[in-house]
Amino acid sequence: MFNTRKLSLLFLLFALMASPVFAQEMDKKEDQKKVSNAELTKFANAFQSLQDANRAAQKEMVKVVEKHGLTMKRFNEIHVAYINPNIKGDATEEELKKHHAAMNEIEVMQQDLQNQMDALVEKSGLTTQKYQQIAQTMREDKQLQKEYMKMVNPDTDSVEKE
Repeated sequence: MFNTRKLSLLFLLFALMASPVFAQEMDKKEDQKKVSNAELTKFANAFQSLQDANRAAQKEMVKVVEKHGLTMKRFNEIHVAYINPNIKGDATEEELKKHHAAMNEIEVMQQDLQNQMDALVEKSGLTTQKYQQIAQTMREDKQLQKEYMKMVNPDTDSVEKE
C-alpha cells in the first residue's frame, strides 16, 4: 500500500515526466557534464524551491481527495487497483466515481504544478534543460554529489569522516 507521501511523489514524478521539456533526451557531451559552482548553487536553490512547491502540492492533493469523500488510505487502495490490472479492487461504484473525480482534479493540478516548477527553475537562473542536465550529471558523478551535499549541508563532511 502506498502512503500519502509516496502517492504524492508519484503524482509529482508523473508531472515531471509528462512535460516535454523534462522528457527530452539530454546531450551527454563531456563539456556539458561540467557543472560550475555557480550552476550548482542555482541548482540547489531551484531544488529547494521545487521541494517546497511539491510539499504544497501534496497538501492540495490530499485536500482534493478528502473533498471528494475519500481518505488518502482508501484513495491509495483504489488507485493501486486502478493502475495495476493484476490487483483486484474492492471499490464500490460510488468510490470509483469519487476516485475518478479526484483524479480529474489532480490531473489539472499537475499541469499547473508543472508550469510552476518550470517558472521556479527559471527564476533560479537556470533553464529547465540545464536543470535536468545538472540533475543527470549528479546521478552519475559521485564527486558532484559530495560537492552538492557540502553546499546544502556543511555538516555532511564531518559525518562522512566518523
